[in-house]
Order: sequence, then C-alpha cells, then structure tokens
Amino acid sequence: MRKRFLSFLVALSLMIVPFSSTASATEARASTTLSYYNITMKAGNRPGELRISYEVNAKKIADSVGISSIVLYSSTGAYITTVLGSEKNGLIETDALSAMSTYSHTAVPGNSYYAAITVFAEIGDDYDSRKIVTDTVTAPT
Repeated sequence: MRKRFLSFLVALSLMIVPFSSTASATEARASTTLSYYNITMKAGNRPGELRISYEVNAKKIADSVGISSIVLYSSTGAYITTVLGSEKNGLIETDALSAMSTYSHTAVPGNSYYAAITVFAEIGDDYDSRKIVTDTVTAPT
C-alpha cells in the first residue's frame, strides 16, 4: 500500500512539474525598453478627485516614455472613460529617460474606481508596454 502511494506521488509530480515551469517562464518576460515602473491611484483632496502618481523609466534615453492610456472603471467593472497619454497632458515625455508626475482626474464623489494603465517606452524601433491595474479607490466627497 505504501509503495503504491509513493508511486502515485511520483507520477503526480511528473505531471505537475512541466506545467509549473511553463507558467513561471511566461510571467518573467523581460522588457527591451522598460527598466522600472510604478503606478498608484489615491483619493485626492477635492471632491471626486482621483490622483494617479506614476514613474516610468526606460533602459536608456527614449524617443518617448510614459503612459499611453488610462482606462477608468467603476468598482463594479463598468467602463467610465479613457484618457490617452500625450505630451500636452504630461503623461508622455520625449527624448527622456523617465516620465514621473501625478495626473488628476475628477470623478463622481463617493463612487469607487480602479484604473487599467498602460505604461510604455519606445527606443528607436523597439517598443514595449505593460498594463497595470490599480487598487480600487473611493473618490472623496
């Protein structure tokens, strides 16, 4: 009985190991252009204000670096709006190593939101991006 149980454990581990190594390999995808990024969304000081603080660093001076889009959702998952990044709104820097600032958005006071934010860096012909989903935040009343 004990020998049969050990044989079962060995067979089970042989079936699981290939899947676990594949999963970890896909999660550790290196970027050719991005070296670091950090995004947080917090309640602001004014009614309805959501403050998105960001830092996006390229591996070297980039043609453009920053946030390409902020997609805002209600806490229930309903789509609210999209903000496209540009130099004008400060979400994208050109000929720079990094983009770092805080972007404010006015939402409905008392409602809760999260955002799906795409960061990117473009260096010559190389472009890479990552999507970050923030924690849910309640807009101040």
